[in-house]
Amino acid sequence: LQDQDVFSSLYKQHLSARLLSASASNGDIERLMIAKLKAESGHQFTSRLEGMVRDIEQSKALTRSFQTSQSSGLDGVDFTAAVLTTGWWPINQPTEIRLPESVRRMFEGFYTFYTGVHSGRKLQWLPSLGSAEAKCQFDGGKKELSMHLFQLAILALFNEGEIYSYADIKRLTCIPESELGRHLLSLAHPQVRVLKKSPNSKQ
Repeated sequence: LQDQDVFSSLYKQHLSARLLSASASNGDIERLMIAKLKAESGHQFTSRLEGMVRDIEQSKALTRSFQTSQSSGLDGVDFTAAVLTTGWWPINQPTEIRLPESVRRMFEGFYTFYTGVHSGRKLQWLPSLGSAEAKCQFDGGKKELSMHLFQLAILALFNEGEIYSYADIKRLTCIPESELGRHLLSLAHPQVRVLKKSPNSKQ
């Protein structure tokens, strides 16, 4: 039983990452694997896994309805929402950060749309689970980057200025210190070099 619980926890974490990733694996394959686990261990063992897959399928339909409802356009933002049911997903405490204005307006628009369709329900944003793709202009030309939502919040600052201190970035983005350093280092990694860091150390 102990080993089964450990496997369930790890499988749920990996399934969550796959489902929320832009490169998520085929839903039919996920359902086939869950069906095998269900046959082996019973409905109770896989009920949350089935709920996670169902959330993503329903979220895709919800996103399409939202995009259709936005007759005035989406401000150049290709927005996809994943509405997750509390209790099914391995979710950490929500973190409030400051996002680019165009993204924030999209969030607010979706919130209004969702609460209009589902009266009485509430949404809580989880930027720690979000991802983004952004087109960035470098000296060598334009690049399309896939990144964490925290990294998008950092890079958006450089639309307004060229140099920021660590303290400035922390204050302007409100990203927790436990996360900020990790994402800054990944953006300044020698193999990536999206940002230039001074001093150029590992900390």
